[in-house]
Amino acid sequence: MSGPVARVLILDEQPLWRQALEAMVSPLFPQPLLTAVSAVDAAIDWLTEGQPKLAIIDLSHAELAADRAFEEIARLAAPAALMALDRRAAVSQLRRARLAGARGYIAKTSSPGLIEAAIGVVVADGEYYQTPDEGFAAAPTWVERLTPRQREALELLSKGKTNAEIAHRLDVSLPTAKLHVHAVIRAAGARNRTEAVLKAREVAA
Repeated sequence: MSGPVARVLILDEQPLWRQALEAMVSPLFPQPLLTAVSAVDAAIDWLTEGQPKLAIIDLSHAELAADRAFEEIARLAAPAALMALDRRAAVSQLRRARLAGARGYIAKTSSPGLIEAAIGVVVADGEYYQTPDEGFAAAPTWVERLTPRQREALELLSKGKTNAEIAHRLDVSLPTAKLHVHAVIRAAGARNRTEAVLKAREVAA
């Protein structure tokens, strides 16, 4: 039995990103009604026509840089799941996204798998805010308790590396690499490696 139609808005200036985001979002809903636009006016017009289930907005969009267009989009989209993308993670942009009501914030420099997972968390009524730094300096306490090898494994997991690649980079056997990965997942209280990376990059409220 199919579910209700889910209206989804994607605002991004770059055609390739619009296509990539459509591909990420489509499997998340039984009947997605996707609208991908490049102009802010088009996004606002679309939002006035009906309530979306999800809105993915490129916060680095040239038309969103100076004025309060992003905040207006967030107001019109509420209470829909709002996901903000950015060219690179920045503290000021992260704060702007959260103040506007976005449930998620992630940099386009992240791996496609991480972006897709973050969108999934937001769609499931969760929150995901990426830290502005590339590492885990602002990570939760459980990350700090990892052994040096486990922390290295976590860093490699965040870059989308497989167990075999982790074994090669750490110069250990594949079974040992798997043990490090399992230890990280267990320490995070996560169900899988992707969720562990998401938990490691959580930003305190």
